[in-house]
Amino acid sequence: MATIIQLFAKRLNPPRIMLFDHRNTASSAWSKHIGQKLPLVHVYHGEFGDLARDTDAIVVPTNNAGVMAKEFVDYFGDPVLERRLKSMIRSRFSDKLLLGQAVLVETSSQQFPYVICTPFVRSDGVRGNEPTNAYVATRAIMDLWRFGLYRRRIIRRLLKSIAMPFLAPDTGTFSMDTVAKEQLRALEETYSAYSETQRRHPYLSLVPDISKV
Repeated sequence: MATIIQLFAKRLNPPRIMLFDHRNTASSAWSKHIGQKLPLVHVYHGEFGDLARDTDAIVVPTNNAGVMAKEFVDYFGDPVLERRLKSMIRSRFSDKLLLGQAVLVETSSQQFPYVICTPFVRSDGVRGNEPTNAYVATRAIMDLWRFGLYRRRIIRRLLKSIAMPFLAPDTGTFSMDTVAKEQLRALEETYSAYSETQRRHPYLSLVPDISKV
């Protein structure tokens, strides 16, 4: 006989990740290092706006105050979105979104219902450790998916696919290869940890399905 948990809950798979490079610099580095351990991670070649058919959320790089990268502001064309993000940062993060933190924001766009905002530089502006920063920012995004809530809703239920850009500055002395590998390492660790949790504690990976109540 099915238990109450089994009747009103379902197991959620890890999200599909679409890596896109809006500056056309990292696609080859990602493709070289993905390997067979990341079957849910794909490199997308093309305009990021076309990803809207396949993704629930797009990662938008911001600074620590919530100012979004210009190409994303132009794409969404919604000044309210950035104001909403800044308001969330003021109220929930004491005015500053730090490296290692990420926040989900609902949009008015039919293409991308949600954006995930995260910085990939330190709040003091110190440069020079871009690979580590990319790893930390990517882990923040994935931890938000694993553990986060948005308006009392479980984020794992909301997001089955995420579009993620190359999380490094336009310029710098960093190795493109190394940054790409660090992003992929963060994804691999998340998938591995989630699979292990499902194996050891199967009921912990069940999420209530309120629609059946």
